[in-house]
Amino acid sequence: MAGMPRHRSNHFQGIFQTFWDLFQTDQTDWVTARPQAQLKAWLALCGATSVLLAMTLYRWQAALFPLLGFFGVLGLTASTLGFAIGLGAGKRRAIRTAMVPLLLLAQLALFGTLYALGTHLEIKNPVAEIVIPALPTTNGAGAWSGVLAFVCAVFLLNLMIFRPLGQSTAAFLARVPPLAGVRAFLLGGVLGLTLFAGLGALWAPPEVWFAVALTALAVLVGAGGTSIAGVAGASLVFIALCRLDGHGPHGTVYSAYQPMRLEAAPSGDPLSVVSAGAVRERISDLSQEQSLRSPSAQLAALGIDLPFQLAATPEKVLILGDGG
Repeated sequence: MAGMPRHRSNHFQGIFQTFWDLFQTDQTDWVTARPQAQLKAWLALCGATSVLLAMTLYRWQAALFPLLGFFGVLGLTASTLGFAIGLGAGKRRAIRTAMVPLLLLAQLALFGTLYALGTHLEIKNPVAEIVIPALPTTNGAGAWSGVLAFVCAVFLLNLMIFRPLGQSTAAFLARVPPLAGVRAFLLGGVLGLTLFAGLGALWAPPEVWFAVALTALAVLVGAGGTSIAGVAGASLVFIALCRLDGHGPHGTVYSAYQPMRLEAAPSGDPLSVVSAGAVRERISDLSQEQSLRSPSAQLAALGIDLPFQLAATPEKVLILGDGG
């Protein structure tokens, strides 16, 4: 009986080790085995994947935490720095591109925990000298330290995500003439940026952004090999759970410009269209029944009906918006 806990512990340790090994496969041999004629195409894929994932990660983080959107340069700097570190390391260190989806899951676990506990609302502006609309300033050293720790954790995770992408790029660049290699990588980056802009124009949600970026990553990892199973499994789990900001009629809608959310107000008050934490528009029920129940609806109805009451015909009424 005394040996059972230890046996059970060894069993779970073996399961964890098997799971961990899926993401620890060194991709160096696979990268260096690509035919010479394909190297420019692989460099273009590295560029497209890196840019698409960087922009996707930035927009997803900004939608969940307005602070990360306002200080978005930190996230993009971390991504660039991680990629640069990977370029410097090259093939001298093991290339574990399969770790990228696992690191994304680690970031999702951090964000999901904050949302589950409701503490995501405490991620406020830590710099009192900078005014951020709809984002109050932190009060007290404890709150400031918590926000700083959160930003540092996101910075570190972003850096770690892009390091293996930089290593893969360096391994490919080492086998082609420098100018031709950089040209292929930049062309891929432009393709990734164009693809991201196209997804934005289609009002695609984060699931679609990450599905495209992680599919490109899976191709980069390489068909065959044990890592592809870990990449596919972790990617599917991440895509299924990444919508922390909700679905349905009151969930977030990702427009081409920025996310928008329809928030239900107390009975009798208008609905609000919220973007970046600030109310952009209000949707009011101007029916006579609602006007009798709600003073705010009555006031809104009066303001809209007044021009029509003063004009002889509705065709002579010109309504100008405020540009909101």
